[in-house]
Amino acid sequence: MLLCALAAAHAASGKHLGLSGATLSLYGTYLAPLTIGVLGALAVTGEYMTGMIRATLTAVPKRMPVLWAKLGVFAVVALIVSEASLFVTFLAGQAFLAHSGAGASLGDPGVFGAVFGTGLYITIVGLLGMALGSVVRNTAAVISTLFGVMVVLPVLVGLLPATWTEHVAPTCLVTRVRRS
Repeated sequence: MLLCALAAAHAASGKHLGLSGATLSLYGTYLAPLTIGVLGALAVTGEYMTGMIRATLTAVPKRMPVLWAKLGVFAVVALIVSEASLFVTFLAGQAFLAHSGAGASLGDPGVFGAVFGTGLYITIVGLLGMALGSVVRNTAAVISTLFGVMVVLPVLVGLLPATWTEHVAPTCLVTRVRRS
């Protein structure tokens, strides 16, 4: 929302940031997937750290029903929370941008899909954190892996030569920034 307020102030003075209203509203969500991924990892590895997994597996001896139940509950909660927060953030950001002419509405082409798809992406990263946590069973290793895949890998892809980057990551933000 802060970026939307700054963009509205710049637009009022005649300057534009060159980003759409939807992009401005969703720009702050870059750390949300990593946060939900860590939470997903902690939901699984926490039981292994405390030893409570023994009580869980005593009650339900097979691991797969326990894992599916955890994944299902986590997916529903993460999806509801992420979608609700994204829509509130989008609408609050658009309230700042409405008077500057740079705003977007959910009815604009691709905007609803971008907001809803971002919530799905955040949920999927959380499920990835849970899956890694159930395989690795070490919180630090899972968080390091998630950080490496989600933060370090895009930077490394951005360091590749431009001809390689076009084939490796054609829709990556690093690629778009580099071309302009």
